[in-house]
Amino acid sequence: MKLFPHTALASVILLTAASSHASTSDCSDGQSADSIIGQANFDSGAAGSIESRVSLPGGIAVDQASGKVFAFDLNNNRVLRYRSHEALSNGAAAEAVLCQPDFATV
Repeated sequence: MKLFPHTALASVILLTAASSHASTSDCSDGQSADSIIGQANFDSGAAGSIESRVSLPGGIAVDQASGKVFAFDLNNNRVLRYRSHEALSNGAAAEAVLCQPDFATV
């Protein structure tokens, strides 16, 4: 699994296209995000503990074998798993939660 840099704003994780690649060399300062995890759009900012929200994102990882995206949600003490970077759309719901029994538990 490869960890990638991210930009965290309040309760938002911004992903660039480079998140799905094996190297971070495609990332550059000031690069626009392609997707957003944890909010419905780029203008939202509410934290939450449902499958489509995060509270204090701590990082992003992409499993190079499966393409699955993992978002570390620090305030909710969990990791959210998404099907793939390509399948993400703004406000996408996670397919699974790790480190908690369900999406609502914090």
